[in-house]
Amino acid sequence: MTHRIKDVRKFLPYYRVARSEGFDDVVVFTPSNLNLNRKTVVGYRLKKSVWLKQTSKLPAICYDIGYYSSPASISKVRAIKQHPSVPFITYGLGNKWKIHQQLSRFPELNSCLIPTQVCDSPQALLDMALQHATIIIKPINGKEGKGILRLRRFADKFLLEQNDQPSVLLDETGLANLFAARFRTNRYLMQKWIDIRNKQGTVYDVRVLMQKNGAGSWTIAGMAAREGGAGRITSNLMDGGTPHPLAAYLFEQFRKKRAKKIIKRLTRLSPIVCSRLEESYQRRQAELGLDWAIDAQGHVWLIEVNIKPGKIPFRSVFPFETIEDGIRLPIQYARYVLEQELADSKVDLPAGKASS
Repeated sequence: MTHRIKDVRKFLPYYRVARSEGFDDVVVFTPSNLNLNRKTVVGYRLKKSVWLKQTSKLPAICYDIGYYSSPASISKVRAIKQHPSVPFITYGLGNKWKIHQQLSRFPELNSCLIPTQVCDSPQALLDMALQHATIIIKPINGKEGKGILRLRRFADKFLLEQNDQPSVLLDETGLANLFAARFRTNRYLMQKWIDIRNKQGTVYDVRVLMQKNGAGSWTIAGMAAREGGAGRITSNLMDGGTPHPLAAYLFEQFRKKRAKKIIKRLTRLSPIVCSRLEESYQRRQAELGLDWAIDAQGHVWLIEVNIKPGKIPFRSVFPFETIEDGIRLPIQYARYVLEQELADSKVDLPAGKASS
């Protein structure tokens, strides 16, 4: 399932992997083309090397790779994923604040969670800015690093910074005006700024791609450092960032022994984060992208969790030679869900058909 189909041929890798993993067929469709009452879907199926738009029964298992922004599409997707006749391998987790709250329930993760609050009043903004020398303010439903601001305190003044915008110096009244103008009607989170500048003064973080395998277990599919562009306050690849092999990058920033300890900690914590989210939400997940900050002392902090992590931008550093390599594990997991978790269900579905 996806948000739009401009060129159905781009879904050929999904078809190839699904067929090689034992699925009989693949249907590519958008939420608007699924009819819950009739239990049918209008989508594209590959027949004799030609993609044909056809009406068919609901697929046995669904892989949602879409990005939905309009209220109508979000509502439709929510209804589909709540329906027992349409099982998915991954489900939504809510906004960044909800995810943070859920993870905060687990003491074993408290040491890696960044102090975070909702920016819901001028006083909350001021208190956070006074408590921490620097804070990050970001949209509660943001993605790709868009809309992120950094607020730095200098005595009784505050410097507001944003990519591609001139910095603004504010006093407490200016902070209140900022809240009224920008944060009153748009939900934002505030986080303590973790100093993630490298030795050259450029910001960077770490992306860990977690995927379920054919045995239903979490595995680390890739790890990479993301370095922001010169003068940027974020490291997102869609905003000029550059991916680097993690080990080599950390060896340049820390002593080798310290770098190895950091990687070991990331390797230990990442599966725990994923498992605790599944436990908390009681919903299966097939893949998650974890963004980690590493401060100058080598302590790791979880920045946020992405439910639909991009893979193509990391192909140069992840162990993926082809697009197929990046989607094989989730599709193997789909087969596992179909055969192990749904085998005894009473859902009347055509076994062996997958959707994308």
